[in-house]
Amino acid sequence: MSPAEQPQKKSKSPSIYGDHQLVRTNITKVLRWILAILVVLVMWTGISVVEQTQYRHKVYKEIRTSELQLQALRTEEQRLMIEQQTFSATPQVASRAVNELGMYFPTGSSRRVLTPQVNPMDANDAADTAKDAQ
Repeated sequence: MSPAEQPQKKSKSPSIYGDHQLVRTNITKVLRWILAILVVLVMWTGISVVEQTQYRHKVYKEIRTSELQLQALRTEEQRLMIEQQTFSATPQVASRAVNELGMYFPTGSSRRVLTPQVNPMDANDAADTAKDAQ
């Protein structure tokens, strides 16, 4: 066989350019994985920020509602304290009126009902005044 007829044997050792291409491909794959991981981490961070913001708004709303309830309860407490003081003062006033001033609650025989009496002359004057005004 002539040297031209012999099949050419491929060299088992890769050339300089083949090694470079293989290393470049591996680096590209690694960089793509790193980029994918970074994209996932950025998305996760964004979602976490949104969740924390929603939670903060929820807690703020609950705090505000609690503050309004507290204010309403304090107002109610003040009203009840005033009412309690008023009721506790009533027996004191009644006892002082009886003891110091000699006042008493009227009985059935000592009660009188007063009604206004209309003078017939006053009724005529009022009717005349009404006619003059028209």
